[in-house]
Amino acid sequence: MARDYENYSKDALIVHIHELEKQLKNTKYGLYWDKSIEQERVVYECKTNIPVLQRQKDLCIMKDEQADTHILIEGDNFHALTAMNMMCGNEGFVDVIYIDPPYNREENDFKYNDNYVEKEGGYRHSKWLSFMSIRLEIARNLLSNDGVIIVNIDEHEDAQLQLLLAQIFGENNRLGTIIWNKMNPKGDAHGVSSQHESILCYAKNMAAFLENNNTCKRMKPNAEKILRKANTLFKKIGKRVIPEDVAAAIKPFNYPKEIKKDFYVTYDLELVNKEFQNWLNKQNFSSGEKAYRYIDEEGKVYRGVSMAWPNKKQLQMSISYH
Repeated sequence: MARDYENYSKDALIVHIHELEKQLKNTKYGLYWDKSIEQERVVYECKTNIPVLQRQKDLCIMKDEQADTHILIEGDNFHALTAMNMMCGNEGFVDVIYIDPPYNREENDFKYNDNYVEKEGGYRHSKWLSFMSIRLEIARNLLSNDGVIIVNIDEHEDAQLQLLLAQIFGENNRLGTIIWNKMNPKGDAHGVSSQHESILCYAKNMAAFLENNNTCKRMKPNAEKILRKANTLFKKIGKRVIPEDVAAAIKPFNYPKEIKKDFYVTYDLELVNKEFQNWLNKQNFSSGEKAYRYIDEEGKVYRGVSMAWPNKKQLQMSISYH
């Protein structure tokens, strides 16, 4: 519910207006919302009644006392964050934080002070931002210096959340956005129907995060196979040998050496590429992996990339190397 300014005294209105002017004056660029709305009850209570985690021994699952201990915290998320923050102090100890916050999609999915946020409320976005900002600030404190935070969101608060994360973590620490295609367009849309959600990723300290080995990289066993095969074939250039497929086809016949001589060929780059592409076609690789089907004069593997646009009659090709 929007504030009832008619019940404000003159002095209270003046203080409120001065506070708004101060915030607007100090905000050169970025996100602004009215932070003068009533603070969450749980946030206010935690200032004087600090939550304490209690271990439930009867619920513990301990197979190996020497193994790492994992903790499942059940309860209000702000209580849990506050308790963890008290434990870590100023030294972050969490490597990865993943959160799936309320989307504020006007479907009674979001409570503020134990009440669902009203669908048409003028302060709906302000309440959501206040709710999120205080939790994200604690989350940032919990992160280790090379830690990352990953946040799921849909279109209702996507734009606001991106600005809020940039404000708290810094634009220079933005790792990027992963688009999750849910393959299910929303049927009740009045405009363009959304079928994806955004997964926003930020580092606490980009420089420290990038110092980690293989940061944001995944193992590519098929790529290694492709490169090894290309290297083996490239070494055949200038040599006179029987192509692998031909050798496999004639093997059952056990031809004498005199006849086998007719099957020998001298390899050049064109023949290397033909054999390489024939090998690729037989592999159980993805179409993206099979697109790297060419070997150049230096033995590097590459793919052709079209640089055309729909109304262009001729294609221009760009080269993408692996």
